[in-house]
Amino acid sequence: MYPYMRFKIATFNFWGLPWPFSVRKKARLRMLVEMIRREQFDVIALQELFVYRDITFLVRQLPEYSNSGQSLGLFNRSGLFLLARQPLTNCTIVPFNVPLTLHEFPSRKGVQKSDITLGGQNFQLINTHVAYTPRPTDEKIQERQLDQLVRTLETLPTFLFGDFNRVYDTLGLPLQFRLISEDKKSSISMSNRYARFFLNRVGMSDRLPDYIFTNSNVRVAKTYFITDPIMSDHYPVVSEIDV
Repeated sequence: MYPYMRFKIATFNFWGLPWPFSVRKKARLRMLVEMIRREQFDVIALQELFVYRDITFLVRQLPEYSNSGQSLGLFNRSGLFLLARQPLTNCTIVPFNVPLTLHEFPSRKGVQKSDITLGGQNFQLINTHVAYTPRPTDEKIQERQLDQLVRTLETLPTFLFGDFNRVYDTLGLPLQFRLISEDKKSSISMSNRYARFFLNRVGMSDRLPDYIFTNSNVRVAKTYFITDPIMSDHYPVVSEIDV
């Protein structure tokens, strides 16, 4: 029998915008640290972690985790950040090269890559956040970002995480990438107190923009959302996999 090893991987849009565009961020950061300690993720891909002071807080509170690197600046324009219990190597971020809508400025978002070894196998981790385009006139921006994302994908064994802001079967990913996370429930529910925040209500309803994909031959043991405590307008999406 093949000696599988169980790993827990997750993706989470933290809603880490500076005040007044988000609220209770310090308390929510503490909740995030407590959740990571409790869940013992092997990998967690974070989006909308824009402020380097917040990243520094996570790194100091979670010294057992490797991370995708920091900058001496004040603002992480991609909002992307990776934490892993195993070493991360070859960490890079490629910003999306298309014009942003007004409500996306000054972020750049983009594609973040890192390499990791899980269960003796080498994998590439790709973390991304595609623009939210509530207006039909902005959909071309989202499509161009998705095209750029697809062009960065390689044939290496890969886990692809992120907030894609589109129904998963319309993303245009290569056929070998299969969804390994929850596909029935909504990872943004308008009954969530933060999803009701006035800046989040515009054009929104219950929806599922957060996914984990892979092109590798792993077995999915379990997938779920974490809905307690509520830390963001999104819920963390978790997959337990056998490698």
